[in-house]
Amino acid sequence: MIYRQEIDGLRAIAVVPVILFHAGFDTFNGGYIGVDIFFVISGYLIGSIIIRQKQAGKFKISYFYARRAQRILPALSFVVFSSSIFAWIFLNPADLKFFSQSIAAVATFSSNVLFYLQSGYFSPASNEIPLLHTWSLAIEEQFYIIFPALISLFWFLKRRHLVILIASIGLLSLMATEFLSDDLAEANFYLIHSRAWELVAGVLLVFIPIPSQPITSGKHETLSLLGFLLLIVSFIVINETTPAPSFYTLIPVAGVALIIIYGNKQTLIGRLLGQRVFVFIGLISYSLYLWHQPLLAFLHLKTVGQPSVYLKITTLALIFPLAYLTWKYIEKPFRRKNKFSQKQIFIFSATTMSAFLVAGIIGHVNNGFASRFPSNVLSKTTLSSPKRDKCHTKGNDYLLPAKACRYFGEDINWAILGDSHVTEIGFALAEELKKTNNGLLHLSFSDCPPALLFEPNLPGCSQWLKDSITQIVNEKTIKNILIGFRHSYYLYGNHTDFYPELPDLDPRRIMTKRYRTTRSAAEETYWNSFKEIITRLLKANKTVYVLFPVPEIPMDINKAIHPFSIFNSKPLLDLEKSTPLSFYKKRNSFILKKLNTLPYGKRLIAIKPTQVYCTNLYCRAMLNNQALYFDDDHPSIAGARLLSQLFTPYL
Repeated sequence: MIYRQEIDGLRAIAVVPVILFHAGFDTFNGGYIGVDIFFVISGYLIGSIIIRQKQAGKFKISYFYARRAQRILPALSFVVFSSSIFAWIFLNPADLKFFSQSIAAVATFSSNVLFYLQSGYFSPASNEIPLLHTWSLAIEEQFYIIFPALISLFWFLKRRHLVILIASIGLLSLMATEFLSDDLAEANFYLIHSRAWELVAGVLLVFIPIPSQPITSGKHETLSLLGFLLLIVSFIVINETTPAPSFYTLIPVAGVALIIIYGNKQTLIGRLLGQRVFVFIGLISYSLYLWHQPLLAFLHLKTVGQPSVYLKITTLALIFPLAYLTWKYIEKPFRRKNKFSQKQIFIFSATTMSAFLVAGIIGHVNNGFASRFPSNVLSKTTLSSPKRDKCHTKGNDYLLPAKACRYFGEDINWAILGDSHVTEIGFALAEELKKTNNGLLHLSFSDCPPALLFEPNLPGCSQWLKDSITQIVNEKTIKNILIGFRHSYYLYGNHTDFYPELPDLDPRRIMTKRYRTTRSAAEETYWNSFKEIITRLLKANKTVYVLFPVPEIPMDINKAIHPFSIFNSKPLLDLEKSTPLSFYKKRNSFILKKLNTLPYGKRLIAIKPTQVYCTNLYCRAMLNNQALYFDDDHPSIAGARLLSQLFTPYL
């Protein structure tokens, strides 16, 4: 196969934005589409190898797999092994257990499946998972298994029919992508059925005649320039809110395709991509990709709040020499065709992957080896509600309010209504109610804002809320309702993504297009919707308890209570002074101002968590050797029991 340096340049265009995106630089919010560029390039290169060898009658699947193993596994094994050493030293037991699962998934080419299964509201933050990036390698590895078999099986077809078959598979995959982009976003992102079309797009380019000798023409110049502009537009227009993959992904895929077909080294774009700096970055792009995620993840894991720009730049500066050394001393030597026999390659592959699989299983079974750290009583108190799995709901197939959980006493005269942040409080409140044989109706929906007067970008949320209010209103025995939502999260974003700075995302992002007018209008719509819930409940002669914002802490409590490393003993976070009260007030300034305007009295009562969680200067994360949270924002059972004291005068 003829070497094209402009394709290495294209790899540079792909990998640098990916790294900068994962480093958290806002300018590169669309940087993740670099992975899509890689998929098209891989499809083209692998398709070229297989189809041309088939045409020459020289294709041997064992040789193909040996070459793929030579290309992928040595550097991957080195980075995974190196990351494992750092994981043993720095990761807390829960994170090390998950890291162990990641190692096992790498060994079985199933990282994408693992991260899909682990995705969700309470999954680890993506920037804190050292081996998260191996999901894309798993996609390619699965492609390497499926595609050669598919081509071999249908090679008897005429060229035109084979192209139609491959294109049909790509089209079905693209349709699945668009169909799943909203309701099954995680599956759409991670699994091969929604990514196959990008690889297939690259394969189809193999069937388009490209002259063996580079030529230039107005057509080549124009279309290669168009392809490059499509990539630039993609990085600007596509961002974290864009469904990925989706029809939007056609823009960068088309751009890559045009460059591959028309951007030879005689064209302006070909010469640009063929510049030494781009080619060099392209050559080490695989090692760059391998190193960037573990280093950035460990940085985020060991930093309270968001890492400073200085720390990010320092980490980026470390990635490049590591990648160069890995490329020079591991990738290049192992890639030489005749240096190793197929038998040696397969023995090396089987040995390293088996070792990773066994290590992963051992780490999982031993629950992350908690004995690496000093005994920590707090780790046993970061507990969520035993009712959460059964009673907390989500999605279009939500638990109907009429069938919602009722506990513990027989006289159900209370209800909780809100998002996941009322779940533990409801459990603790129910424990108190049980003493007088009273109980409550549990109504909570994951990640659901008070969307009574607007439609959120969350399937099922708005309808569930309406059904829940109707259920409460119609149940005459229910006299008291606790209502609570994580308001500032919906309005302005997650605090841990910005701490110690304040998040300031646009509140319109949570609403469907119909409700996206101005930012201030979106804020008022949100507040009016919440206020309308209260109004309807008061009109139904209910007593309403309004939960003010629960203080948030800078990092997950399970990370905060453990030392920086196995060589330290002091918790990473000062648990008695975890969050400045001034941060809490600034973070929640809009909603606190609005909540303070409500006409509190006998039937409308304010419940203020700061009264028991905070001093005059700080809010705490622990009290009496018990953790008050089970992550960075949800009260633990112990925290909820502390909050339940605020209800004592009304029980």
